[in-house]
Amino acid sequence: MAKVFGLYLVIAPTAALLNRRHLPRIMEEFSRSLGLVFLSGIYTLILGLLVVVSHNLWTSDWRVIITILGWTTLSKGVFLILLPQRISQAASISTKPWWGIVYLIFIALGTYLVYEGFSSQGTA
Repeated sequence: MAKVFGLYLVIAPTAALLNRRHLPRIMEEFSRSLGLVFLSGIYTLILGLLVVVSHNLWTSDWRVIITILGWTTLSKGVFLILLPQRISQAASISTKPWWGIVYLIFIALGTYLVYEGFSSQGTA
């Protein structure tokens, strides 16, 4: 799980940073399609459920990050399918200038998870 979340948290924010100029239009088009928002919510919900069911470890080490990410993913999926019309308001937040810093934090967290995931012997 650390490998998957780690790689995702490196690749997705890097792509967002590289496409910053196009991100407002991408988010606007995404949020206008309730069907697309709902479908992404279904996939996000499934991913969150898979993580929570298979890795619900509230430990005092780095593995708790996976658990927190799983619950966050599950919550996001529920939000997307229950309130798809609200995503347009939330989507505009992700294009604010300070999100560049958030993306860098995500990349750092992803790098840490990649390190732990590939250096640990199958613990997460």
